[in-house]
Amino acid sequence: MTWTLVLINLIFVSGFSIADAELIREYDTFQECFAAREELILDMGSPNGYPLENTQVVCIKTLYAE
Repeated sequence: MTWTLVLINLIFVSGFSIADAELIREYDTFQECFAAREELILDMGSPNGYPLENTQVVCIKTLYAE
């Protein structure tokens, strides 16, 4: 089992909303994933440590089928 860091963007175009998700990276532990999440949020230009408007960054527990 791993943890996958995912960046979600909401995009609004001509009255439609689109959710765009990007897989950033996989981590062995939740702690590693969450630390990377915090760093990514700051790198995106957040002034207060929270995700910017219309974005979210989440760590998802990932289990691959064998």
